[in-house]
Amino acid sequence: MSATSDTRRGGGAATAGGWWPAAVVLVLACLPYVATPWFDFVAYDDPDHVAGHPIIGRGLTLDGLVWACGVGADPAHDGWFNWPLTWISHMADASLFASWPGGHHVVNVLFHAMNAVLVLTLARRLGVALPGALLVAAVFAVHPAQVESVAWVSERKTVLCACLMFLTILAYLQWRDCLGAEETAGADGRSVAWLIGWNALGLCALLAKPLAVTLPCVLLLCDAGPLRRARGASLAQRAAAICRCVPEKLPLFVAVVAMCVWTVASQVEAGAVRQLPLATRLAHAVVADATYLRVFLWPVGLGCFHPHPGMPTAAGFLAAAAGLVAATALVTTVTRRGRPLALFGWLWFLGTLVPTIGVIQVGDNGWSDRYLYVPIVGLALVVVSLGECAVAEFGHRRHGVPCGSGRVAAVGGVAWIAVLAVLGWRQTGIWRDTGALAAACLAANPGSAEAWNLLGVFQARRGDLKSAEQSFVEAISHAKSPTRRADLLANLGRTLLDAGRDDDATRVFAAVVQAVPRHVAGRRGLGVALTRVGAEDRAAEVFGGLVRDRPGDAVAWVGYGNALYGLGRAAEAAGCYDRALAIDPSDAPTLANRAWARLASGDRAGAERDVEAVTALGHPIDPDLRAALRDAGDPPVQLQRHGR
Repeated sequence: MSATSDTRRGGGAATAGGWWPAAVVLVLACLPYVATPWFDFVAYDDPDHVAGHPIIGRGLTLDGLVWACGVGADPAHDGWFNWPLTWISHMADASLFASWPGGHHVVNVLFHAMNAVLVLTLARRLGVALPGALLVAAVFAVHPAQVESVAWVSERKTVLCACLMFLTILAYLQWRDCLGAEETAGADGRSVAWLIGWNALGLCALLAKPLAVTLPCVLLLCDAGPLRRARGASLAQRAAAICRCVPEKLPLFVAVVAMCVWTVASQVEAGAVRQLPLATRLAHAVVADATYLRVFLWPVGLGCFHPHPGMPTAAGFLAAAAGLVAATALVTTVTRRGRPLALFGWLWFLGTLVPTIGVIQVGDNGWSDRYLYVPIVGLALVVVSLGECAVAEFGHRRHGVPCGSGRVAAVGGVAWIAVLAVLGWRQTGIWRDTGALAAACLAANPGSAEAWNLLGVFQARRGDLKSAEQSFVEAISHAKSPTRRADLLANLGRTLLDAGRDDDATRVFAAVVQAVPRHVAGRRGLGVALTRVGAEDRAAEVFGGLVRDRPGDAVAWVGYGNALYGLGRAAEAAGCYDRALAIDPSDAPTLANRAWARLASGDRAGAERDVEAVTALGHPIDPDLRAALRDAGDPPVQLQRHGR
């Protein structure tokens, strides 16, 4: 069967060959990632989204489920974005594996392996012969551009969304088959179940990541291509036929529009949307499309940071446009020679890239490896179609004597997959930990603010504060957006606090708050720095404003209590610690702080209860606190400085 066989025939042959093709693809998908169970979280989104998130870390809870759905969530403050199903999957991992990074990595790999099998099934349903379908699925499984989506825990949203997208497309194709069968054999009700099924799966894909906003258009592409519903003698007739396919997808289109509005609003509120001229964004979109095509064919220079260059040069834009035009011409030629799946794959590639191509620019990246995760399926289909066309053209010598070009193509395909697998395995290694990721990204792009920031975080964790300070300064110099520059300044401020340079930290955090008045980390850091330099009155003002804005911020309540205690307002400080402990009852340092505050306000019995609670949690008790309790003297200020 060729790639041009109709979909219903492809579906009937989808199980041909038994279970072994799926097993091969499953193994291939896991091979580049065999070491990931021993990988750590990286200091790029993982602390905010998984490892250090106060809600995700508690696992599956009712409050967490409500928060995941956006109820009471604030994108500007608590890092929430509209990925409800992804948040829930991270909570499930936290319940199963707690803080063990390996468990989170394993789940990502399992999703990727499942996706590879679904791609194999989808290729067969689209009518691709088994060898071609295996090649498509193998490219998807081992290509090094896929590594970012799989080896990075925070990219669970991509592998989960892709899984649901592929299931939606397969369910849609099955629904069309059931409708066709009912037209000839009578209704049996199965089509209704499949109709509900593919709509429900599509909605779930949207709730995993807004990447799925292209899904209704992908289904229309299936209508126009493999399903051959766009029939007509003229272009107008074919367009009218496609328009008749739209009403059945209206619920999904409505959900997509709502998701687009929701996504843009949350990203704007979080300060992640960059305001660039429309001409810059459109020109860059052309260059980015060409870049993804280059990455597919020549996967070098990969990494998670590719800063947006702004308006491309005229030469760069013309070269990119010429490359895309040449590729389109080649695909059109192959399509006219009886390989319509080539055009289908090319439109899949271009269409599924639209949400991430930068027409609405989110963040500082110009392009990212992870954005190729779903579009790569389309490019693999194009390659298979080109290969089939080449074999058909040159597969026989004159007079019908075979020349073995099919075997040559098979060997070439296997060799290509082997090279991609080796490159994918090497690429996976850069996600081992924060240091490895920072080194690899700086080697690929020395001008990346994010890479310098990662290096600074890694150095600070090792205690090399001087080097970390220099790395953060370098990162700030490369940052493009004011919001991101404020984030990096806050990292620098924390490093200065750790180094004991409280006056310098105060100036840095003041600059953060001046640039972004509602910056949470900046306000926390400024409050701590002011407390340390003895300006408790100003610190109390900073933390007082923060807890008014964020009454659920336990760290802010602790900082407020520390400042009030320094002002001699021990009873009020104890009340602040009460609020913090209501949010996190197992915070031993805050229990110790409350013991000091209660003792200073004359509540010795309450202080003793706090000391007992600290002991029960296995946290050491400050000897000065024990002495103060024993002597009932005036307690010195010995508060834990963890309010930042």
